[in-house]
Amino acid sequence: MIRNVLSYKGNGAYCYANSASMLLSSASIEIPPAMLEVLSGVGLGAFLSDDGMFMLSNLEATPETGISKSLEILGISCFTPQDGNMASDPIQQMRDMLKESPVMVGPLDMGYLENNPAHIYARGFDHFVLAYDIGEKEILFHDPDGFPCASLSLDAFYNAWKSEGIKWPHTPFNFWTCPERNSNPSQEEIHKKALSYFRSIYSSSEDASRHLGWKINGEAIDTVVRDLSDGKITKKGLGRMENFIFEVGSRRALDYADFFSRNGDYELSEIKSKQASILGKCHSLAVKGDWKMVCGRLQELSHLEEDFKSSLMK
Repeated sequence: MIRNVLSYKGNGAYCYANSASMLLSSASIEIPPAMLEVLSGVGLGAFLSDDGMFMLSNLEATPETGISKSLEILGISCFTPQDGNMASDPIQQMRDMLKESPVMVGPLDMGYLENNPAHIYARGFDHFVLAYDIGEKEILFHDPDGFPCASLSLDAFYNAWKSEGIKWPHTPFNFWTCPERNSNPSQEEIHKKALSYFRSIYSSSEDASRHLGWKINGEAIDTVVRDLSDGKITKKGLGRMENFIFEVGSRRALDYADFFSRNGDYELSEIKSKQASILGKCHSLAVKGDWKMVCGRLQELSHLEEDFKSSLMK
């Protein structure tokens, strides 16, 4: 019997999806963050870089490109620098834009976001916020990491927005503003476009993997299991799994499961539900420091990832 997915609602590292949802709400376009997260394609697959960075994501959809793709699928356009709309003075451009609309900003280097007490430990991590006002010396924004009505000096904001410490490919001083609905696609159209996009993600990631020499999907997870067993994962790598990868991975998998279930893709939904459960257990085990048991769960995850890919692509 097919059962409905029990959705999760609560805190979580959905910074770009939450920020995008707030931006759209300012234009009376109501899209749940979970839908934006799923349609971004971020969180599908897995990769292990040549310098040991492990992520439950792919080599095609970054948060920056993913959120723009999700808006495209939903029939929504925004004014962005990705279309050549980059000014020589980004702070002045921000002043001008905020006269018309709130501005979703990112990626920002979290190490400069002094409104967050943990910012000193987050240099090089990416983040997204929604700016809504600016003064002579500071900017005001909603930070979806739990800080509404936050403020930051313009100097700190500029350095965060410059994003020099962020390693993945991105656009410095990136933003989205002035959202407009160009079309109102049906759920069937959204589903069809999403599946096509998801398939392209896996295909493009395979091409990128061959070019970079990085491991992806089940092979990446299997390699991490071996490295965990051999004690080769750095303290930083363990901390990233314990404090980010497993928990956000579990939530993403649940949201994908819900999306597929609502659209009748029950096999894909069931696989994603199982992945969510495994990743939730991995998080609990990692917090306890039981990395041996984490390895066993990750082996299950590896098989499910390959099952998901096969089911999606057929």
